[in-house]
Amino acid sequence: MFSKEPDPEPMGVPLGELQTILQSTTLKSKLKNNCLEVSYENLTAVLTVEKPPGAKETNQEVEAIVSIKTFLPKEMQEIFSKPAFLMDHANRMATFASLIRDDEGVYLGSRLTIYKDEPGWNIYFPLLLYSLICTNEIFNHTLRYMFKPESESTEVSEVSKWTNQDFELTKLYLEEISLCNVGGLGFTAEFGIEQDDVSTVAGHQTALWRMFADQPHPVMGGGLFCILELPFSFEESTLLTVINLLNKSEMNLDDLPPHFGAWTIGNRKDNPAYVSFLPNIMHSEAKNIQVNMSMWANARVQSAKSILSLNKYI
Repeated sequence: MFSKEPDPEPMGVPLGELQTILQSTTLKSKLKNNCLEVSYENLTAVLTVEKPPGAKETNQEVEAIVSIKTFLPKEMQEIFSKPAFLMDHANRMATFASLIRDDEGVYLGSRLTIYKDEPGWNIYFPLLLYSLICTNEIFNHTLRYMFKPESESTEVSEVSKWTNQDFELTKLYLEEISLCNVGGLGFTAEFGIEQDDVSTVAGHQTALWRMFADQPHPVMGGGLFCILELPFSFEESTLLTVINLLNKSEMNLDDLPPHFGAWTIGNRKDNPAYVSFLPNIMHSEAKNIQVNMSMWANARVQSAKSILSLNKYI
């Protein structure tokens, strides 16, 4: 009998198109059933397309969940066995994926929820593509930077492609749902924890969302650094548990905002924060993605609140 060729577009996800572009790089890729494997040096990323077991009632029906997992080699597993190292040092430098520890081991993870008649492929396709192209390489460079900073150049001459004009556009989208402002190559917004919460100045509980065009990544160079800080405080041991729980929850087969970043320790040192970094290539390849990132951050506040409430942390 003849073996059936893998579907190049399972559930509407263009795996074949992704592979075609990857073939023009030095990466090795293999298309399988509902899956695309991409190898780089000592790491292999596996992009999987799955049908959600039971989508919640939403305005649009969930068509598929796309996840990218890159399991670390055995010799690296022990390095990342310490929660503090994993949650603080490694995930603080996250770009397109978070380091997650669960029963399967330690892996780099990203996730994307796809709806029927999905309108967001102009943003989603570049995210998936550059996650596959960059994540493994970024991780290897990040490891070298973390353990031997002098081996990686930290003199960044590349200026961010994002400007205050991009942030002003974002403000137009967000100013009706949040208190926000622009200035100094940065954007700031407050997202209420409860429905009527508006600002900490008014005594409300809010999450702080900020984007910076003047904070280059030590490995990637110029781009857009994003950070969402939750207002909840925890003791150190509980905080590390909470952060890993939030990172694991981001990979759930559920209707959640896209996960291309990582939960880590916030600037207050006792709160969880979600960080992402978009390299300059994403400014042109995923036009106005900073608007999407802001909308996803707003939704992420509520999904994180639900997870923490369900697990009785808040």
